[in-house]
Amino acid sequence: MKGTEHFTRTIAEYLNQRAMTDPLFAPNLMKPNKNIEECITYILNEVQKSGCNGFDDDEIFSMAVHYYDEDDIEVGKAISCQVAVRNWIMLDFGTG
Repeated sequence: MKGTEHFTRTIAEYLNQRAMTDPLFAPNLMKPNKNIEECITYILNEVQKSGCNGFDDDEIFSMAVHYYDEDDIEVGKAISCQVAVRNWIMLDFGTG
């Protein structure tokens, strides 16, 4: 799977999970004028504007939520790029 496809899937999974646990966000995810492709375009444009190359997961997820929360948001033009998604494996070495 290409990095950008993995990125899109990761964002979509996060948003769906958030909608299941946040009753205030759930209706925003169902807005007929919103979709995951525009959400990704919005995120990529915001990242490009910032001039930074690396972001914390929460920063990116926050941009995705912001896209769905706001009705009148400037998405920007589609950007052709590859996105690298890092996966962390957390190990818990209990002391007991």
